[in-house]
Amino acid sequence: MSFQLMNDDVQIISKLGDEPNEDDGLDAAGLKAKFDEAATLLKAAHNTLVAALNAVNAAESVGFDSDDIDGANVKAAMENLRSDLVTQMQSITQGGVAEGGIQTAMLAANAVTGAKVAAGTLRDDINGSTVMQLRRSEFTSITNNLKLHYFRSLGLVFVEGTVEVVPSSANNSASLVFSYYAPDYLDYNWRYLLFTDNGDFRQASIISLNGEVELNVTVKNVSAGVSMIIPVYGWYLCNGEGS
Repeated sequence: MSFQLMNDDVQIISKLGDEPNEDDGLDAAGLKAKFDEAATLLKAAHNTLVAALNAVNAAESVGFDSDDIDGANVKAAMENLRSDLVTQMQSITQGGVAEGGIQTAMLAANAVTGAKVAAGTLRDDINGSTVMQLRRSEFTSITNNLKLHYFRSLGLVFVEGTVEVVPSSANNSASLVFSYYAPDYLDYNWRYLLFTDNGDFRQASIISLNGEVELNVTVKNVSAGVSMIIPVYGWYLCNGEGS
């Protein structure tokens, strides 16, 4: 329903004769009705407009003009806006947000929390026993109970836990390789001392040897065949992801 202009003539009284009873043949009731006629027409036009505004399709008759949203009326503009929002939401849920599409100012306080960040996005917690393999063994046995915490954006790994060794002689050393654990990120030729016991010489350090990053475990001046547990903890600087 489109909105209609009121074209009714409301100049009713001014068009009556100077003596309406004689000139226009009006009795008292007829003259009173003439005074009410314009108000009655205005009331009808007003009610028609209100009914049109309350109609479910009223938005089709309300004009709209914007440089940002297409649509010649409110209904068309709302439909176009809805379509744009659906498209944007689909791109967000499908992981296709355009570069710079979400700015910091758009995020409410506490909108992004650690619980909402996918595992491994900022930090990987890895069981060392599954990613470190024995490279060279001069021990009767060697096992590890290590955790590797890889902080991607910082290019840092925190190693913690223990390595248990059983020396086969007084001076033994062995290396554990960071196998299957992003060795391309861990390629600095540095040596990081993680733990040293200056009594019975026990040491764990991270080294880069022959292009492989290893956890090197050394014990000296100890009794052969005696199990030893070496605490391992410390940071390892590596290349950040993507560098």
